[in-house]
Amino acid sequence: MDKYLLHPGYVISKTDGDRHYITAKMLMKLYNVRPEECVVYLPYRPYPNQDKLIDLYPMASGKYVVPPIKDMQKQEEEK
Repeated sequence: MDKYLLHPGYVISKTDGDRHYITAKMLMKLYNVRPEECVVYLPYRPYPNQDKLIDLYPMASGKYVVPPIKDMQKQEEEK
């Protein structure tokens, strides 16, 4: 079952100031998530249940922590 929507892309590192491209495979390793739980975002492609997937992006801070599902549900309730 898909749980995460990966958004590969560029990030400017806080440590060296360089621009780096973070691939979907790198995001999986950085966030420590299993590949079978992931879908890679492609523009203009519809994703079933996209509102239920957790978005994972490259982080300039270098801190990769998967947001807890409780926080995601709380955000939905606040909308």
